[in-house]
Amino acid sequence: QVSAKWRVPKISIDSPTGSASTWIGAQGAKTSQFIQIGVVENRLNSHTTVYEAFWSDAAAGFSPQILGSVHAGDLVSASMNRNKKGWDIHIVDHSRPLYQAAEISFRAGVTFTHAEWIQEDPTQGSIVASDVPYPDIKNVRFQRLRANRRAPQLGLKDAKILITSSGNIRVPTSIKRDSFTFDSPKGAALQYLLDAKTLSVSSLAFSAELARWSSATS
Repeated sequence: QVSAKWRVPKISIDSPTGSASTWIGAQGAKTSQFIQIGVVENRLNSHTTVYEAFWSDAAAGFSPQILGSVHAGDLVSASMNRNKKGWDIHIVDHSRPLYQAAEISFRAGVTFTHAEWIQEDPTQGSIVASDVPYPDIKNVRFQRLRANRRAPQLGLKDAKILITSSGNIRVPTSIKRDSFTFDSPKGAALQYLLDAKTLSVSSLAFSAELARWSSATS
């Protein structure tokens, strides 16, 4: 079982086009062992911003399966529960009448080893080494974190830093009262992450080109 609640982060009115997503998930040792539920935040053009609840898994090609519309600032709760067939998923928008539930027949009997609470710069479809542009968006605060119905004990080794294709860097804060948000790094920490980003961009560019080449020759 994995669950959390958060307010849908708002994209700035003058943000360039871009996509972000806020979700909870579970995964195992293999890429094929992955399922998620949350909200996508998309700035489509200068006049259109879309916020939508979604779920996805490896069987769906990681493509978002839309459950309904939400709005920036809405308080949402999301949960995922294992059953004999796969997963029961739920998402509730407490600020408007949206309640969606579904049973997903996915990887029944497979061991899932990691619970996740993620703010993401999504990738470009099947090319997982290439991220889409990231919008100017507020930091999200995950609250009431639960894994197997207990508050998880998370430390620095569990954190993942978000380094977006647009240059935005966000570092998870420590957990307080089953809640965390993100900070912008400064000083030596910022310099280190900028250096790491330069190396990562070169590596990802190579991986993306390799993925395109493999797809073209398969």
